[in-house]
Formats: sequence, structure tokens, C-alpha cells
Amino acid sequence: MDMRITYYRCQTCKEQVHCDGCEKLLVKQLSEESEIRNVQVNMTAKTLSLDTTLDADTLEEVLEDVGLYCA
Repeated sequence: MDMRITYYRCQTCKEQVHCDGCEKLLVKQLSEESEIRNVQVNMTAKTLSLDTTLDADTLEEVLEDVGLYCA
């Protein structure tokens, strides 16, 4: 599943430049979910790719919990 990142509440830096640290943190946080696999984040391109068996509403909740909003 490929998504476009519309907003990310940066948790690793005050400048909110969405650096490699943001990417690594998101991959780590999302990979901890048992029903999410193969997470790839590209903050420069504002893209998120992952495999999941979660329904759309549950996935949206998981993403919002880590501060990520996607379209």
C-alpha cells in the first residue's frame, strides 16, 4: 500500500525538517505493529509504503498515533 504523507508531527527535532531521524523513527514505530510489514518511508518525497492486514480505519488510527497523516 502506497500513501502520500500530508503531515508529520516531528518528534525528533525542533526544526521539523523531517530528516533521516524522522524516517528511522517512523519505520521503527510502524514495524512494531504485528500487522504491519515492509515499511518504507521517504520524507523527501513524502511517501509511505507498507504491507498490512489492518482495515483502513485501524491503519489510520495507528498512523495518527505516531503523528503521521496520509492521503
